[in-house]
Amino acid sequence: MSEKQLAGLRPEQFGPLLPFVENDQITDINWANGQLIVDDVKKGRYLVENVHLTDEFLNQFSSHVGNIPSVNANLTSVNPVVEAEGNGLRIEIVHESAAVNGKTISIRKSLPYAKLTDESIIKDGYCTKEIQYFLKSMVLAQVNIAIAGLVGAGKTELLKYLTLTIPAMTRVVTIEDNLEVHYSKLNPGKDCVELKVNPSFGYVDALVTCLRLRTDWILLSEARSTEAKYLIENISTGNNCITTLHADDARKIPVRLRNMMDDPIIGEKMESDTYSYLNLGIYVRRKMLADGRIIRRIEQIVCFGKNQEDRNVCQLIVNDGKLISRDLTEEIEKKLKRVGIQNPFKNPYPQMEEFMRKE
Repeated sequence: MSEKQLAGLRPEQFGPLLPFVENDQITDINWANGQLIVDDVKKGRYLVENVHLTDEFLNQFSSHVGNIPSVNANLTSVNPVVEAEGNGLRIEIVHESAAVNGKTISIRKSLPYAKLTDESIIKDGYCTKEIQYFLKSMVLAQVNIAIAGLVGAGKTELLKYLTLTIPAMTRVVTIEDNLEVHYSKLNPGKDCVELKVNPSFGYVDALVTCLRLRTDWILLSEARSTEAKYLIENISTGNNCITTLHADDARKIPVRLRNMMDDPIIGEKMESDTYSYLNLGIYVRRKMLADGRIIRRIEQIVCFGKNQEDRNVCQLIVNDGKLISRDLTEEIEKKLKRVGIQNPFKNPYPQMEEFMRKE
């Protein structure tokens, strides 16, 4: 990791934390209760032995973070939390008056490159070749996608990988509170507006703004609350979306979105609208093997839709990482036909080229 990626701090100011900051395999660095625990992409979460952060270092580091121009705040009992963000790092420090077991440091890394590649997802068993082609076909057909998973499953990494298939002159609007998608850096030369929400410009404001930005794709980093209603309203007008959310099963996505609504009546309508406008659900899973290694893979894929009686349809096509059905919903079939993809489980690009020649 280069110096410009250190969130406004010089490398030496990270002290004994620097080796972990510079290690691209480590995604999270946490100091609490006198212990250093890190999250490694391959090794999982583990306690680092023989590293101790002195009170002197903790105070100095807190001061350095507070002195970053974009932060400009001292860590005190009156101001017990300071946060800094920039170029792939997000730092949060909690004062000992709020953290009863001592001052805590959390450093989260989100690097501006895609960890998933066409080669790695096959090599590492993330998904099969047929599923890989299917994912590309879904993006090219402008299918609306929600990626579910638990903390650390790699939902955002899958979202980042899917963006690589979005055509260059398609306008994309990203909406995030913490910048993790890095669309412009992953996709140089592509049309993109990157929106960052804050207390005076919230998720709802950003989603309303999308309607005025000639948006083709909305990338909402995570659906957490009532903003999900505005996301569904956006895609009901013709915009496309990819979003992530916390859930432990792809089939639970509509219910999860329903439960984000404060009003039960609005929640019921939200669930129904989800089946109407959200076409695909993906569940990604993080699993620790017996030897301590971490693997991630696509566990489930479901198609959402409505049948001729306007009843909700949820078709499971991938389960336990295996393709179990090729039956898609009518809406997805229509979208595939529109771009000339006859078989979404094969390479879509030759199919689309042949379709364009015939047109």
